[in-house]
Amino acid sequence: MSRLVAGAALAALMVAPALAQEACPAAGEIVELSRLVLEKRTELPPLQARGFGADAAYLTLRYAPLEGEAARTFVNGLMGQDIRGFEDLAFAFLVATEGMAPAYAALGNDAALEAQIGTPSGARATVVFDTPQSLLDGFAQLKDEGAKGPPRAIYAGLLDLPDEAKKAVAALAEERGHIAIAGAVYATMQDKKAWPDYLARMPSPDLAQVIGTMWQVLPAFVGNAPLPAPDATSQKTWADMYEVLMHAALQPEAEFINPYFNQTGLIDGALTAGRALRSAVEDGTIARDGTMDAGWLLSYRAILKMGDRFAEEIDPALRGLNVGRRPLRQTAAETMDWIIAVDALMPYLRWETEELPAAPHAPGGTLEGEWPIWQELAVAARKAPAAIEIAGDERRAAIAAEIIHAMGANDALRILIAQMPPTITSVGMAEDFARRLDRRCASYLWHPAESVVLVGEPIYKFDGASADFTLDTTPRAP
Repeated sequence: MSRLVAGAALAALMVAPALAQEACPAAGEIVELSRLVLEKRTELPPLQARGFGADAAYLTLRYAPLEGEAARTFVNGLMGQDIRGFEDLAFAFLVATEGMAPAYAALGNDAALEAQIGTPSGARATVVFDTPQSLLDGFAQLKDEGAKGPPRAIYAGLLDLPDEAKKAVAALAEERGHIAIAGAVYATMQDKKAWPDYLARMPSPDLAQVIGTMWQVLPAFVGNAPLPAPDATSQKTWADMYEVLMHAALQPEAEFINPYFNQTGLIDGALTAGRALRSAVEDGTIARDGTMDAGWLLSYRAILKMGDRFAEEIDPALRGLNVGRRPLRQTAAETMDWIIAVDALMPYLRWETEELPAAPHAPGGTLEGEWPIWQELAVAARKAPAAIEIAGDERRAAIAAEIIHAMGANDALRILIAQMPPTITSVGMAEDFARRLDRRCASYLWHPAESVVLVGEPIYKFDGASADFTLDTTPRAP
């Protein structure tokens, strides 16, 4: 079964970049921004440089297009450059294009094994392009049934594969006694009976290994209803917590609804924001595979509209979270500031009004002092986005880039970033906008439930084997 999937995925690898180039107006800018990342990172101090390049390399492979020997040469040239996460990408790419043995030969046994069973990219590539047996043989080499990393990497990497592929892994894991892996994969099958049926087969002493906080919530990531509450949790509380997680899993890139609930304990606020998000995803207002911006704005405003304690708690909660950070934004609140700023300026940037808006309320406190800069740059961008003067000021450049990106002036965005000297900010901007432009096109970097399953960790896919995910639209009490 998995080799049939592999054949189709290999074919997809060879044609997808060319199709993306034709179908995506921003493909050229994605490739060029990725090139800037890979070039400019070499001028950074080694510790800073290490944090950039893997996503840029993946997007280059996908959009350039690079195929055959050119692709292998490109990957080989980056292998020795100490790029965080690049071995995950290289392993997945080599397994997809050449096979498991060449991947192990190129990376070495230890690095290849870590990529294969310790990362979503490697686990997925192994199942799609090789066999479930190979994946579980790798896990067996650890000789540690209690290892937490591999089960998470495996269920996350396989999350959107068809149930047929998941069942092959889960059944073999169950047969071999890999209880946690079997449980994780059964729990994330779309077949609603797979997880409870597995639990029913388990001897009572083994249940503790498969019913922990983690495994109990996994069905939420594929839209399945919860089982009865874990011990010491009321059914109503458990149902509410589970519903929050189901909604949060629909948020692209990064989510703050679940951390907001965990920090404040305000379940009604989290449910209100989550239900608003789900409704917008279901009616197409928010793209599930897009950027995080629209979902964040909607969720934040839904909580603000509740008033009283909910409105009072959301701003300090966001100031205490570091999810969703972008260059020069250190907290979720600062990221939200810039999202709100762009949204406020959009009527002006679209020529729907000649009046610049007043500074909007925002949680991070950055707009009060900087709003004149946002207004000035909005005026300049509307006149000539490619001619904005940033005067060597990285913060002005980053604000200008947000405005230009919102306008869809992708070439001007590339020009602005290309003119910046190589710093951690400019390289970070180049990679950040390459990722965001991907989400306006083929969205190769998107993954179902990514905001709660991956939590910022990328997954590099070279297949077209995803299952069709349907949303659970069961009516819920308000």
